[in-house]
Amino acid sequence: MTFENAVQKIEVDNVRLTANYYREYLGFTEVSPPDKSSNPNGIILRYEENEICLETKIKKKFSSSFTTKPVNLRFKNPQTIASLFEKYKQQVKIVNTNGLQDNRITEFAIKDCNGLLVLFTS
Repeated sequence: MTFENAVQKIEVDNVRLTANYYREYLGFTEVSPPDKSSNPNGIILRYEENEICLETKIKKKFSSSFTTKPVNLRFKNPQTIASLFEKYKQQVKIVNTNGLQDNRITEFAIKDCNGLLVLFTS
């Protein structure tokens, strides 16, 4: 398995609300719920070659502060990044547009409904 095809797991407080956000605002589609016997609280979503698995965050009795890894979405076609940027700039909060090449966006980041950083790169 290559990293390109790896499903990223994201722990969230409310799987259904987060899935709705990713579908409505970011254009993801639901692949199918994962095997309910192994993960009754998860949903797999896909956008082109990117898959994410939303899972219910496990509440721990003693929690420590930790940094959540950003969601990293990679696209083979750099023009996809530019078109997604144009689509999303009116719908979601874009927090980083450092990737500018030949007056074209090559990477950007947003904050999702949970405050997680979502990176779009080619």
